[in-house]
Amino acid sequence: MNNWILRAATALAALAVGSSLHAAVLTFEELPHEEELQGGGHVILSKGFVLQYEPALGEPYPVGFAVVGPIWRFNGRSTALATNSCSGTATLKADDNNPITLVSIDLAELNGDSDVSVLFEGVTSQGTVVRKSVSLKDRKTWQTVQFPENFKNLQYVRWTQGDCIVNQPHMFDNIRVHPTWRGKSPD
Repeated sequence: MNNWILRAATALAALAVGSSLHAAVLTFEELPHEEELQGGGHVILSKGFVLQYEPALGEPYPVGFAVVGPIWRFNGRSTALATNSCSGTATLKADDNNPITLVSIDLAELNGDSDVSVLFEGVTSQGTVVRKSVSLKDRKTWQTVQFPENFKNLQYVRWTQGDCIVNQPHMFDNIRVHPTWRGKSPD
């Protein structure tokens, strides 16, 4: 009996280590963040995943992502990112183009004083579109958004920055994502 328990515990430990090797939390701490806000470029590579900036149609100054430092008065915790133009889009995918599972993301209002709505749209490997809408109405703190079970086996997921008139900008951090293996999450 003790031998069986030891083998079962060893197998569970190996499974846990294997799963953690595939899961990632994108914290952006590796990006320069000495300033309140500073340029981050059009492409962010982090832990096997790619975030791509796409400006809004007709954007005269497509500047890319902004790295939001912890000293930004509406951040106050760790390095985050914002799509640094009104109605610009962020797209997340695996750097090897394999499917991903999006588990969660932290969101906050970029300027701390306005209502924010964010629509996440993912496209599965089968071509199905999945959506999740999030409202940060009157929230001056970070909110962790959990994604439903259908946010797995995604080719990519994208979301658009606020239009800066009706829908104000947001920042994001702590994206929990991992590759999808045979259509299942390793968790």
